Amino acid sequence: MSVVDTLTCVLAEHAVAGGPLSPATALALDRDEAFPTAGRDLLDAAGLHRLYVPPEHGGGLDSYPALVTALARVASHDVTLAIAHAKTFLGAAPVWVAGDRNKADRLARRVLAGAVVSWGLTERGHGADLLAGEVTATETHAGWSLSGSKWLINNAGRCDLVCVLARTAPRGGPRGYSLLLVDLAELPSGSYRRLPKVPTHGVRGADISGLAFHDAPLPADALVGEAGTGLEITLRALQLTRTLCPALSVGAVTHVLRLAREHLDGLERYGHRASELPATRRILGQAVATLWVMEAVTLVAACHPHLAPGRLSVVSAVAKALVPTLADQVVEEVRELMGARGFLADGMFQKVERDNRIVAIFDGSTPVNEDALLRQLPHVARRWRDDAPARAAGGDAGATGARLGRLTGELPAIDFRALRLTDSGEDDLVAAVPALVSRARRRGVRAAGLDAFAALVRDTLTAVAALEPVGSVPAEHFDLARRYELCFAGAACLVVRLGDAPVDDHWLEICLTRVLELAAGAPHSFPRAEVFDDVAHLSGRLLLSDPEVPT
Repeated sequence: MSVVDTLTCVLAEHAVAGGPLSPATALALDRDEAFPTAGRDLLDAAGLHRLYVPPEHGGGLDSYPALVTALARVASHDVTLAIAHAKTFLGAAPVWVAGDRNKADRLARRVLAGAVVSWGLTERGHGADLLAGEVTATETHAGWSLSGSKWLINNAGRCDLVCVLARTAPRGGPRGYSLLLVDLAELPSGSYRRLPKVPTHGVRGADISGLAFHDAPLPADALVGEAGTGLEITLRALQLTRTLCPALSVGAVTHVLRLAREHLDGLERYGHRASELPATRRILGQAVATLWVMEAVTLVAACHPHLAPGRLSVVSAVAKALVPTLADQVVEEVRELMGARGFLADGMFQKVERDNRIVAIFDGSTPVNEDALLRQLPHVARRWRDDAPARAAGGDAGATGARLGRLTGELPAIDFRALRLTDSGEDDLVAAVPALVSRARRRGVRAAGLDAFAALVRDTLTAVAALEPVGSVPAEHFDLARRYELCFAGAACLVVRLGDAPVDDHWLEICLTRVLELAAGAPHSFPRAEVFDDVAHLSGRLLLSDPEVPT
């Protein structure tokens, strides 16, 4: 049995009334701001931590889509638990990206034995400005001396190891920072202390705290990669973690829709169940369609580390910017249907809403990711424009897209060294939309919206190609970033339909209609919005999450 299957069984078994993964337990932990220790232990027992380690180091990370599926299923029970457990992958990722074989093997053994790894990036007063970091690592005759505080670090109060970004050159700068893997058990007494847990609005039970180092001695081999490459390694590793984060939002929305269905099915209005009222059906249908789009983006993005790692700088920014934003939108719209139930401070809906909000913030907020996207898009779009003659001559522009839709079976091993800081512009999924549409028609796919979506892609790429490089991205350009994100979403739905997922033409038509509606900026009044009216009852047709769990 796979780790995902084992995990699914464990989640179902222990989510019953009185169980450590039950809704009542999650609410009690949230109320008390208590860490979900029992839940974490169950996830360990199910082997989730094995998916954090690449197979070449003895782990089970042979499928990134399997990892995002596992995390989405945990998040559909409790986002706090998912965040608390998955932090170890985030902390270990820089070592998979740039550590030498011996260091990676040693860390893998620790993770597989249950060690918790954190990632010390942010500092008080500096937030996401990593080049302002003041934690220093000074080279000594024996290795390094680490001083300063990292703050708002997930699992800092309970981690065994932490990967720290520290200034190693007095003036800092892009080549002035390095990453060091710190084994806290090997530090002498008094050389570090754990900072208090910080009360948070969402994920109240998570251990969001910090670490303060005081001339902490580290061995020379604590260095990850080469000195001065810490920022570069961090940016490459963030591509992996940003590709994982959307699974949290998928799980949260799955949970929200479960809560809404349960509430509205039991509520009678005007002689009918509230869930059957036309306005309610429309809103729920749009929410389900949005979830399907979110799943497609998350899964296709998760295939990129295996099939197109050089494109992950763009793809990870798209997925991290779009999916949590769509999740926030769904939660806000569904809250209106929940009435007073959606505003109860101690209710499950409020907990899920609070927990989900943080997903859009960590590992780079939506504006941060869209800024990174906009700095690369003009090059991508101009390559699309310049390659037009080759496409017209019948080039195989859709080949990569077709491979990305194969969600079952073996995938090539992830080449972590192939992650790039910037996108090459090759094999762009959005630029391949005309070829994908042609492939769909040859396959006999019948879905209204194909031509309209192809036109949206053409207009968006034309507009992006006209952008000139600038030092500071103008605010009006962010609208183009959002349009490109939706173009990627539609392309992802296309490749999922053309691949081996259990979806049909009706699914694709609903997804493309939702993408076009979102791009038009006119929710609830789109000309073909009636396609959503009979979608709410199809919410069990999910690719990632298991909808049949207690609420």
